[in-house]
Amino acid sequence: MNNFRTPTTLPYDSDERKKVPLYRGLLGYFPAACAAVARHSMENNEKHNPGEPMHHARGKSTDHADCILRHVMDIGDLKAADARGEIVDLNALIAEHAALCWRALALTQEFFESLGAPLAPGARYPDTPAFSAEDAIRKMLGADLSDQDRDALKAAGPGEVLMPAEGAQLVGFDRGQVDTGTPGVELLPDTAEERLLGAVEREPDHLAD
Repeated sequence: MNNFRTPTTLPYDSDERKKVPLYRGLLGYFPAACAAVARHSMENNEKHNPGEPMHHARGKSTDHADCILRHVMDIGDLKAADARGEIVDLNALIAEHAALCWRALALTQEFFESLGAPLAPGARYPDTPAFSAEDAIRKMLGADLSDQDRDALKAAGPGEVLMPAEGAQLVGFDRGQVDTGTPGVELLPDTAEERLLGAVEREPDHLAD
């Protein structure tokens, strides 16, 4: 039987999940900084991706470390000017801090993705459309799905084995993974109850709180 587990940022184990206090350890510590980063993301999406839904366009600007140091220098210059009694644009200082924080998060996120974390849901690589679970299934089966096949996959019950079409290739299956064609997005072994179509679109039923 072929089983699949959705790669997730947080661990599946309940005890391990409780070691990641997202409110107490993130929002509880840095609420204003998180709000500034969110605003920065929206404003720059409108600037760099006008008319498109919010997303991190990977590949447009990847020199995060250099940008971090430039923002640190700019913040230092603005604060030094303020200390000298010069007129400093407060909005510029706020923007520099938000950009610094955004770049630090981008650098760190991409580092964890390089270690195996799933691609951030809001990230898009150049010429890569939003990921579709059906795209992954088509790649696995080696053919487009008919409406009848799609209905059958959705209705597949626990323990049912879904066989690939004749001539289909399961890319990378010797690693226990299925290549979906999207960087950072893979299907990993778990339970047949994930039913393929829901494997990357919904939260697994057995995911702990």
